[in-house]
Amino acid sequence: MKNVGQGIRLLTLVTMTCGATLVAGRVLFYPAQPKVADRSFSFPDHVVLADSSVSQGEVITFDSDMPEFFVSGHRYRYQYNERSVAVEMRYLIRPNAELMKLIEKHLDTDQPVPREEIVIKQSPDLGSYLLYSDQEQAYLSACIDPYGNSTATDEEFKYNRNFYDIRHRLWPWLTGENLKDERCLWAHLSTPLGDNAQAAKQALEQIWPVWYELWQIEFPPLYAKQL
Repeated sequence: MKNVGQGIRLLTLVTMTCGATLVAGRVLFYPAQPKVADRSFSFPDHVVLADSSVSQGEVITFDSDMPEFFVSGHRYRYQYNERSVAVEMRYLIRPNAELMKLIEKHLDTDQPVPREEIVIKQSPDLGSYLLYSDQEQAYLSACIDPYGNSTATDEEFKYNRNFYDIRHRLWPWLTGENLKDERCLWAHLSTPLGDNAQAAKQALEQIWPVWYELWQIEFPPLYAKQL
């Protein structure tokens, strides 16, 4: 038992020493540099969604009073299994990722949506998303993160930054980049309720995994490429 305890202490000491050495090396050879996330990203005009047809797409313009973390946006419209579906995408950098607040303040809605109507749902494979409806439309809203599953609250978003970014961005950080990747692709899906509100919500939940996977693969690069 004594040898086991000594071995654990030695392993802990080696781990701490290696960590301290890495941090010291990073600070000594790669001093902090003011790197800023690339804000030049524009969404493509068309995005192919499996089992659907694209009817049209358009750029979302932001009012002058919008927060600085709104960078660009695009709206896509599809016919999915004979159902009309709109997907609004917004590229956010260092946002307040509390989607309920973003929806209330920054989405054009004909009528306010009571918070009690908004449900946060969890998917073990994808993460969390908001699901709700008003008198005419069903909605699904989520923040696609650069690392970790999708999020619906600012607390979840920050957790992903503290947990996943440290795991995935340790080497870039050691070479001078920012440790945290504080960006979000805010996806907001909607479809008419029709005669069955539950069926409308289920249709959005069927589309969501495909859309999520597509944008996780195509997530914009953090920094502009050096020419």
